[in-house]
Amino acid sequence: MGETNSYFTDGNYGESYPKESELSDKENGVPFLRGSNLRNGELIEDNANYITKEKHAELTSGHLVEDDIVLAVRGSLGALGYVKEENIDWNINSQLAVIRTDKSELSGKFLAQFLLSWRGQKELLSRNTGTALKQLPIKQLKDVPVPIVNLDEQKEISALFTSIDNLIAATQDKIDALEQAKRALLQRLFDQSWRFKGYSDPWEKRKLSEVTNLITKGTTPREKGGRGEVNFIKVENLSKNGNIFTTSKVSVSEHQGYLARSILQENDILFSIAGSLGRTAIVPKLVLPANTNQALAIIRLSTGCVEFVATYLSGEAIDRYIRRNPTVGAQPNISLTQVASLQIDWPSLHEQEVISKLFARVKDLIAATQSRLSSLELLKKALLQDLFI
Repeated sequence: MGETNSYFTDGNYGESYPKESELSDKENGVPFLRGSNLRNGELIEDNANYITKEKHAELTSGHLVEDDIVLAVRGSLGALGYVKEENIDWNINSQLAVIRTDKSELSGKFLAQFLLSWRGQKELLSRNTGTALKQLPIKQLKDVPVPIVNLDEQKEISALFTSIDNLIAATQDKIDALEQAKRALLQRLFDQSWRFKGYSDPWEKRKLSEVTNLITKGTTPREKGGRGEVNFIKVENLSKNGNIFTTSKVSVSEHQGYLARSILQENDILFSIAGSLGRTAIVPKLVLPANTNQALAIIRLSTGCVEFVATYLSGEAIDRYIRRNPTVGAQPNISLTQVASLQIDWPSLHEQEVISKLFARVKDLIAATQSRLSSLELLKKALLQDLFI
């Protein structure tokens, strides 16, 4: 890149670096980006810091211009974001650098796609220095070799990836809208402000302990290798959509011995009681044999519809209960006694099944849309690799 007419700068402003008193809020300040604001080639304002407009006017070298590339040069090496129209005139902190290309020879959009590719990432990461804190000095950054084709081809390649990025963004927006619709349905159905036609009987109040055969929790395995023949499910293996994925393993002997009290059965409900509270999933046959640890409660019903109870446990009513009743400690947690005392609004079995079918359709639609998003992301990754071999 150093052989091109590209301009390089970073957010090391020396004695002018913003002090605490020169920080601001979103309404009155200017985004002051850090490494966590670079995600998948975009600049994300979520959780950004802000500096006063006066301080921003002083730090002119960090002002962003459309078609710039913002790159992490400390900490999150390899992360980058492309500056779009909505990002113009933001600023950067000391973790970041800016690359501004000469448009007569190199498009910033084209360069950004190269740097996101496998080859580009390899070139960036191979030039890091430091031990405790990895760094990518601008001098090293300038040495990154870039394949430069004619401007027309750069434009065509950039347009292709822009189309894919727009599809990815639209698909993510659809997932967000479906999730929001699901939350609204949960609230309206479970506060009974909306009922299916033909159902008017009042719902009963039941404690979870009144409709279960078992409420217990798992155990931490003694073997720490994560290898074996039996799936071992942890909180991080439960998706927000109620699916179970990518588990570690334990041995059959440990599963049937030390961990025997937490052997899972088909249609058990897993409910996280430590860390990410309230994450819920139903155990499917395909993950068995399986076990779990003490961060997950195992709920085994004696009556009612499993899908209804799992859906209810993932709703806003339970979120409110968890917020009111967490045990104070190193991490948020609730006890099995608190889980057992959870009150559930309890309609007839038939109405439970009707409600469950609705949410099953919503869940399937979200899963299908997420699958499409994954396919688009894989397509982009493959194209980046093929184009920048």
